[in-house]
Amino acid sequence: MFSTKTIPTIAIVGRQNVGKSTLYNRITRSRDALVADFPGITRDPKIGLGVVGEKEYLIADTGGFSYNNEDNGLLNRVMHSTKEIALEAEIILFVVDSREGLTEQDRAVASEIRKWDKPTALVANKSESADPDLIISEFSSLGFKDIFCIAAKINMGITELIKAITTPFLESIEAGYEEKPEGKSLSISIIGKPNVGKSTLINKVVGYDRMITSNIPGTTRDDIWVNFERKGVKYTFVDTAGLRRKSRVTEYPEKLTALKTLKTIARAEITILVIDASNAISAQDLNLLGQVLNNGKALVIAANKWDLLKDHEKKNFLKDIERRFNFVRFSEIVRISARDGFGIENLFEAIVRTWNAVSKEIKTGVLSKLIEEAVLNHAPPLVRGRRIKLRFAHIGCRNPLTILIYGNQVKSIPKSYGRYLENFLREKLKLSGTPIKLIYRQSENPFAGRKNSLSKRQVAKRRRLLNYSKKHR
Repeated sequence: MFSTKTIPTIAIVGRQNVGKSTLYNRITRSRDALVADFPGITRDPKIGLGVVGEKEYLIADTGGFSYNNEDNGLLNRVMHSTKEIALEAEIILFVVDSREGLTEQDRAVASEIRKWDKPTALVANKSESADPDLIISEFSSLGFKDIFCIAAKINMGITELIKAITTPFLESIEAGYEEKPEGKSLSISIIGKPNVGKSTLINKVVGYDRMITSNIPGTTRDDIWVNFERKGVKYTFVDTAGLRRKSRVTEYPEKLTALKTLKTIARAEITILVIDASNAISAQDLNLLGQVLNNGKALVIAANKWDLLKDHEKKNFLKDIERRFNFVRFSEIVRISARDGFGIENLFEAIVRTWNAVSKEIKTGVLSKLIEEAVLNHAPPLVRGRRIKLRFAHIGCRNPLTILIYGNQVKSIPKSYGRYLENFLREKLKLSGTPIKLIYRQSENPFAGRKNSLSKRQVAKRRRLLNYSKKHR
């Protein structure tokens, strides 16, 4: 139905007062969107993280379309912002009101959506007390193939809807990994809070003022792609706008910028998180780290403005980063000064090591022997008196590096043992900068579902034993 290779963004659109914000709150399991039985409540789009379903995705609630003869400047701006968000999305959820039925405004919205040429699912909300077949029959005239009947208010049909539209994004991990074609540049996203020196870093790398820099936070408003070559390797650096805390993002342009930045993280092969070493590590730095990990991206951390620190401040910063960034120990932390060029060479060496780890060839035989060695060094715990057996392993896909491990009772493996396996494999394979995802697969019992048929001799013996036991009770 739908297909893309990036983290999906789902935009909820429709005319006013059809339940778009209620659906948004259900999918994000929040109360971020204001809900009221009054048209036109939502004006600025809201962007959140969907939590319904198995795959992470972004969800955007937009202002309602309204077609009237009045020249309403505010309404026109709302509709314009809705269109901009929708054009950035991979999937459109076109919400209609099944109680009111098909209206002329629904037809007008449908006509507008068709111009966007985006995969669209028609969502008939408020369907709890109606016949689904009648609803589908009525709205099928709009020409959308996928129609879902839900009731956002009582949480009816939400899980089925999300599963249906996101399933195509669950890329098969058995499909393997496509190597970077010869001559193609390595894409690297540069992320961080506002005013940490992302654009200055790119200017220093390319050797001229490609990006506008300023001490004013928020100078960069859009993603800028910069292609260059260094020591025979082609790179594409993507300079992104600085991301502030969600509570501080209030203006619509900044929300659209934040959406683009999150999508850029998903598209890039390596992410460089730039942090300001002259300031304390903040919760937003950790939040950005979480975004990278959620996308399973290879990571390099660049501690910028290192030249501004005194000796005792450097020691304190290193202690703080070791404590706060404990959960990304696999990532290299490079100390740089984007303004003076200090540490740039070390940064590229870390990038190369990280990419080598991501693209490293690991044969199934080697990986299986390492799993066997790990079990010999530290066996998994017993489960109901039975030993967990890990038989073999192979690479599923890369970026994130996914390893499939087959065995018996693998569903009972505790998280602590999974962390041990991850650290063991990382150390033996010398993997730097890339997260490792372990997926356990239960070996199938070849005799499952088979009934053991007894021979005539076995049946006669069983009968004799039963008769003997009855006589000697």
